Amino acid sequence: MQVNRLHPTFAAELIGADAARPDAALIATVEALMSEHAVLCIRDQGHLDDEQHLAFARSFGPLELPGPRREGEQRIAYGLYNVSSLDEQGEIIDTQSAQAKFSKGNELFHADSSFNDMPSKWSMLRAVILPPERGDTHFIDMRAMQPLVRTSASGRKSLFVGSHAWRVAGMDEAEGAALLAELMAFATQPQNIFAHKWRPGDMPIWDNRCTIHRGTEFDYARYKRDLRRANVNESGEERSMIPDSVGPDSFKLEQKP
Repeated sequence: MQVNRLHPTFAAELIGADAARPDAALIATVEALMSEHAVLCIRDQGHLDDEQHLAFARSFGPLELPGPRREGEQRIAYGLYNVSSLDEQGEIIDTQSAQAKFSKGNELFHADSSFNDMPSKWSMLRAVILPPERGDTHFIDMRAMQPLVRTSASGRKSLFVGSHAWRVAGMDEAEGAALLAELMAFATQPQNIFAHKWRPGDMPIWDNRCTIHRGTEFDYARYKRDLRRANVNESGEERSMIPDSVGPDSFKLEQKP
């Protein structure tokens, strides 16, 4: 296997690995590389199916599972999050639909599942169909900034801010918002961004505890994109973060005052 750096301070690619056969050596290698680089793209995994994707993710911890399925949701295996621009028939969704508008939120820098009661360890996103242009994914290593508060798996301090953060406990709301805005502006300077340019078969993994990321725009109305994500938690039992009594239609986007 070959490892190459992709950014001066973090992010690497792993070439020659086969995630369909996660033996002890590969698992140990990925754990070590993630501790050092925080973002790791495993190349050439186009042969993986959904169940192999899930099995590989489970090698690193219990999965955070999506909420209950609605009838007819069979296009991807249960356990994976649908990060695509497609409907259940594999066709491009209406750009004015609720699903499309919800997906646009991914274009803001964030950490996945920051709202959950169990810390989200990694996200593992697999490319099935890619648009022919644009649609990069941007990553930022928050260990390289002044600490707001966290210690990462490598022992380095890390900020934990993003578009999901809106106040700081113990501070006046306006002062806290100003501090978060200042930290975000500092963190998201161009030199701090690793722009992942997707290739067929890519499966980037990122540490939600010390990185933030965002998707970037592409021609949603013209091109298909099918990305599927597994989320790994630090510990605990494998379970859904969404109660059975709450369905996908129950969620509404609310604008902050």
